[in-house]
Amino acid sequence: MTKSIKLLIWAYIVLLLTEGAVRKWVLPGLADPLLIIRDPILLGIYVLSIANGSFPRNAWVAAIGILAVASVGSSLLAGCDNFLVIAYGIRINYLHLPLIWIMGTVLDRADVERIGVFFLATANVMTAVMAEQFKSPQGHWINKGVGLSEGGQLFGAEGRIRPPGLFAFITGPQLFYPFCAAFFLGQFSRKKPVAWPLLIASGAAILIALPISISRTVMLATA
Repeated sequence: MTKSIKLLIWAYIVLLLTEGAVRKWVLPGLADPLLIIRDPILLGIYVLSIANGSFPRNAWVAAIGILAVASVGSSLLAGCDNFLVIAYGIRINYLHLPLIWIMGTVLDRADVERIGVFFLATANVMTAVMAEQFKSPQGHWINKGVGLSEGGQLFGAEGRIRPPGLFAFITGPQLFYPFCAAFFLGQFSRKKPVAWPLLIASGAAILIALPISISRTVMLATA
């Protein structure tokens, strides 16, 4: 069962990195339904982790549950009677948080290192897409938003958008590149790091992404 949970975690990670690209360019007509494409996988992880006893039972998860109930109560008291809106808010703020403790329980060091290598390899693709977005005009297809919509992105210097890469928005790179930088630096503490061509390429990709992101958050968080 642990192996099944690991496979679902991998599916979750792959979708996390590619969901924006699918919603923008591959299936723009399904952009809204695809927003919750990771949720069935997440629920599957939760069901399996409950079955094998790896679902977290700690004060942090209890606090998440209390906050979720309080959020529903405050929404109702504020006059919001649209339960779909309330449920979506709960999904955004709380539903995915227990996953981090499950990952900490079922993943071993080798699993985490494989995830890190995958992120480093993806950094090359992500930066290449961001570079193309940076140099392309706002109306170019590669700069279209979710559902092939125009606009919806933050503007940077000289009328350029802040390129989101494969993500739907610049907040993706703001979290992605600090994560990649941590794995990149971690390679130097290993006796056998990944192949040097990948390490050099991913390091260059991280450095190139910092200025073309036109985002202080990307630069400061990575630093």
